[in-house]
Amino acid sequence: MMNKPHFWELISSREAVVRYAKSSTQRIKIKSEKVLSQKEIKKMVRTTVNKKYKDGRISGIGKDGKYASHSVSPYSKVFLDNIEEKIQELIMALVKKGYLPISSCQGHSLDEERHIQLCFKSHEEIDKFKKEITKSELLPKYLQFETTKAEDFLNTKVEVTNRGISIQRVKPNNIKEGVTEYFQAMFWQHSENWLILHMIIIDEMDERLSFWQIAKRWYYKTFKLEKQTKNLAEHIRKNVIAYDSCDYK
Repeated sequence: MMNKPHFWELISSREAVVRYAKSSTQRIKIKSEKVLSQKEIKKMVRTTVNKKYKDGRISGIGKDGKYASHSVSPYSKVFLDNIEEKIQELIMALVKKGYLPISSCQGHSLDEERHIQLCFKSHEEIDKFKKEITKSELLPKYLQFETTKAEDFLNTKVEVTNRGISIQRVKPNNIKEGVTEYFQAMFWQHSENWLILHMIIIDEMDERLSFWQIAKRWYYKTFKLEKQTKNLAEHIRKNVIAYDSCDYK
């Protein structure tokens, strides 16, 4: 179990300090012209309805009774409490370099996927990050990348209520405006075109695989996955350049 970092360790980059200073005076405006107060913003992205389950899952429950993860800001004091244990080291290596994670998963059984999801403003930023990552000779064997528009992927809507926040599952493509509002509050910066990079450490077990392929993947996930995840975190700490997407103007 890693030591929990102090809050200020998470916002030690120039980018984050500027955002933090601005957040004390700015309000979040969205297309509908509604303005969220600082109190509402804090409820949205600095608190959580997630719970930790016996299998290591950290998730909330939506209004429909299904799992619905609620991502909090990487600059929130409860951020690490909402990251599953087996990917904490990797997530923190990324956060301390200025990257912007959302809703990642360690995989809760031998057949489930382990992935990190990062938010970017352009495909150029994503390409640059991927080149930095793939310089290592110790990458996880099954590592792969996928990119989607945020509104084509996100399926959880966060609402601010008098009691705190509530979450519900929605169909992708129905929350374009909500994505802009939510991410601006989450990351203290604005973009109309957020992209999500899925960094898949190992994907779900495919039932169409042969017996030997399944056996090899079981061996890998049981005996090698944790070591290779740590190697990736170490590579990011030592070799990957810091990400600085903040507009200082």
